This record gives sequence, structure tokens and C-alpha cells, in this order.
Amino acid sequence: DVQSNQPLFLQAEKLIGNATPNGFVRELIGNVVLTQGSVNITCNRAVHYVEQNRADLFGNVILKQGGVTMKAAQATYNGFSRQISGSGTNGVHFRDVF
Repeated sequence: DVQSNQPLFLQAEKLIGNATPNGFVRELIGNVVLTQGSVNITCNRAVHYVEQNRADLFGNVILKQGGVTMKAAQATYNGFSRQISGSGTNGVHFRDVF
């Protein structure tokens, strides 16, 4: 699948990178934007596990892809499977426009 091989693009106001025993980790802080193909995610803070191609997302998480919008307090995005799971004290809000 061509889409699943697309790289994750990340941007933020601040980036902190660390090498850990489990691989390289990037912490992104402030106006975080993550894009992969047609997936666009914004949040306040993210922790990107580079080798796992996974990002934990925190604070005002908004995912948009086509007519689909998901909002949550926090979520995890898997760049290999292109799946997101979210949670929050007010639940997860999902909107699908055809």
C-alpha cells in the first residue's frame, strides 16, 4: 500500500530529541502538526517514537482526513497502520461528512 509507506511529517514550536534504549524519541511542544498523506493531526504536545512510527498525542487532539474529523484530549497514532485511538474525560468526538 503506497499510503502506508508515506513518511510522517512533524512540526512544532519546540523539538527535543533523545536517544533511549528503545530507540530515538522526539518530543514536540506547542502547535504540533503531524501529517501523513491525507491525514492531518494537530495537538498541543506529542511524543514521537521514531523506530515504532508511533506518536502519543496530548491536548486538543484534532484529526482530519477527508470528511472525517475526530477530537479527543489525547490519542495515539500508528504511522504504519494509519490508525488512531483516542480518549478523554469528555469522550471522543467523531464526525463523518459524506
